[in-house]
Amino acid sequence: MHAETLKSLEFDHIIEAVRSFAATPLGATALNKMSPLADRQLVKSALSETTDCVRFLKTNGSFGLDGPSDLLDTLSVLAINNRLLDVHQLQGLATFLDSLDKARTSINSATGAPYPSLQSIAARISSFEKEVRDI
Repeated sequence: MHAETLKSLEFDHIIEAVRSFAATPLGATALNKMSPLADRQLVKSALSETTDCVRFLKTNGSFGLDGPSDLLDTLSVLAINNRLLDVHQLQGLATFLDSLDKARTSINSATGAPYPSLQSIAARISSFEKEVRDI
């Protein structure tokens, strides 16, 4: 999309407003990479996800996602072979992984269901219960 169009839409202001709701640094980073959708089917899908999300939040509150402010740094360390995490990084990673399990459970057992878009996303979240216990 042309820069002038993005400016007219004030897309940067929209992203900044939505970023204030990001529960983790990963969410904020993903928002930095967003651009407007042009494909009709992608827009329809995104609107459906947004509708489900708003309904869920109004009825159930937060998803429960949580993670330390240095989560991106921790994940960068994990990407380097033979690098170990320090205790603080391990605890932060465990907090984040545990919050993924809680979010999946929260979506699947939510009041006011069904939330088909959210349940589709939740179905792709792996369980890290064993890993969190080991940490």
